[in-house]
Amino acid sequence: MPKSDYKKKTLSLIVTVFNEAETIENFLTSCLKQTLAFDELIIVDAKSTDATVKIIKNFAKKHAVAMRLFIREGNRSVGRNFAVEKSRGQWLAISDAGCVLDKNWLKALSAEQNKTRALVVAGYYQGLAASAFEEASIPYFLVMPDRIQQSQFLPATRSMLIEKSLWEKLGGLNEKLDYNEDYQFAWRLKNLDIKIAFSEEARVYWLPPRNILEFCQKIFNFARGDAFAGLIRKKVYLIFLRYLIFFGILIFFPNFYLIFSLMGIYLLWAIIKNMKYCPRSFFYLPLLQLLADGAVMLGSSIGLIQAIFNKA
Repeated sequence: MPKSDYKKKTLSLIVTVFNEAETIENFLTSCLKQTLAFDELIIVDAKSTDATVKIIKNFAKKHAVAMRLFIREGNRSVGRNFAVEKSRGQWLAISDAGCVLDKNWLKALSAEQNKTRALVVAGYYQGLAASAFEEASIPYFLVMPDRIQQSQFLPATRSMLIEKSLWEKLGGLNEKLDYNEDYQFAWRLKNLDIKIAFSEEARVYWLPPRNILEFCQKIFNFARGDAFAGLIRKKVYLIFLRYLIFFGILIFFPNFYLIFSLMGIYLLWAIIKNMKYCPRSFFYLPLLQLLADGAVMLGSSIGLIQAIFNKA
């Protein structure tokens, strides 16, 4: 592994894991392949019930890597805050075990930081599809390359670099949030006018949901997490508005020709907007659109109710 030359600043790579036996070895291997070395790798396991910890320990025995493994029960916010507390680096590179790091990931993050002097660098994340279904699901989770707006791109904990002192100053992640904790953290950075740089070259490869159940669960959890954190995206309001109009027409203007025409147009739009990203699996898009709509509305509603009762 190459020697770390990060401007004589120490760099900690931190990751939280829970039941990642299927993916953790690929992630660790991608860590070793980095063209810019980290000074330490800190892994916090949330008491996995599978072979995750065993695989990590075996990997550490086989490879020369400065790795420290901790067991700490809790959600990802708890795990990441704990990892930061235990870290020795001045800078924190953060990713997820369900990803694979591009070999130049750390190098690209640090190069952008050196160029811009930003205290936070957001990296990019690209879907790594192994099936037609996974390919079709990616646009529902990730910002596609042609839709990137660098000035508006917010950092996510699957691909980011941040100065440790800034993390500590902000108090880390909100440990009450089980999902989308990094989205709330990113908005705190933005609202404080903290400079955030973006590097599209700093890529991690994200593993999308493998089936319909995983797809719905992820969408539901993201929507519930946003609503619970008090962060409702504009797209969510538009989804509710679409169905409010549709059911309004269904109740007050029960013209089945009009209704089926609107449904057909909507499903055709679902294909057109994302077909270029999944040409071999576009036939999944109408179904995924309807499932995503339902999961967003249900998740947002439950998250909002939970937030209200949590404040009471």
